[in-house]
Amino acid sequence: MVKQTITTLSFLLFLSACASEQRPPPDLDDVFTTNIWANGLKMFSYSLIVDPLIKSAQATNSKQQRQAKQPRGVQGRGSNNTRRDTRDLAKRKRLSEAKRVSYNEMMEKLINEQLIVKLAATGYCREGHIILESYISRSDTHLRGECREGANDRDFKQFPNSMK
Repeated sequence: MVKQTITTLSFLLFLSACASEQRPPPDLDDVFTTNIWANGLKMFSYSLIVDPLIKSAQATNSKQQRQAKQPRGVQGRGSNNTRRDTRDLAKRKRLSEAKRVSYNEMMEKLINEQLIVKLAATGYCREGHIILESYISRSDTHLRGECREGANDRDFKQFPNSMK
């Protein structure tokens, strides 16, 4: 009776853990690769890749919105008000820079959150990790790092080297 209860509780716990596993947002794919060196150094790479179809649709919508908002006098080269055109261009450049900064901050936060979820789910870095390198672009966000602990025999078996 006790054995059956423990088995049932273990199954329910396992089931709830699977159901609560967090995944990247639907328009992002994630790629997690591992590399364990012969001396036990555990390296990893984690990327979030923006779905190109969704990104393309967003870019098209954004371009259409910009064109709709643009004043008629600024649309073409025929504008006589050069001073106004220059100010509008500078203003648009500042807004574009602000959007890029907020996008980079958002993606940096997102990839760090998703990395923590991935490392917890896989058990790859049990004692923490160090980020060695990161970059953010329009199409993907990438982190490269190493685990604070060295690999044990189980790690060598469980995590085949997938980095090239």
